[in-house]
Order: sequence, then C-alpha cells, then structure tokens
Amino acid sequence: MDEDVRGQHRHFSHGGTLWGLVCDFRDYILGDDDANHNNGYGGLYCPHWGYPEEDMEFIREYAKSIGYLKPRV
Repeated sequence: MDEDVRGQHRHFSHGGTLWGLVCDFRDYILGDDDANHNNGYGGLYCPHWGYPEEDMEFIREYAKSIGYLKPRV
C-alpha cells in the first residue's frame, strides 16, 4: 500500500470501497443530496462492508438522520 500504483489513491486499499464512500461524502458536502453509491460501489446499503448487520443498521439510521442516506423504497 505504500507504493504508488496507477489508478489507486494513496493510503487506500486496492478495493476502493472506502475511497468511493469518501468521494460520496465529498459530493454530498458539495451539494449532491443523493450522493450515496455515486462512485462505483454499492453505497451504505451494500453487503460488502464486513461489519455485523446490527452495526451497519446503526450506521444507516444515523446517515438517514443527518440527511445523507435516503430510505430504501
């Protein structure tokens, strides 16, 4: 991870999920009110985070409470 690899971002793993989330937060801060999953991953609703489901549900509920995440339809 310390070596620069073309197409990767420094200090982020090759998977890109966390980098996608960071970019989604950037988009949200800059005014995109529906930024979840814009940057090539499944967003906070995707099952690939590797955390227990109850933890992810807490995170999703918090994200909804601050206006970042839209409820699933």
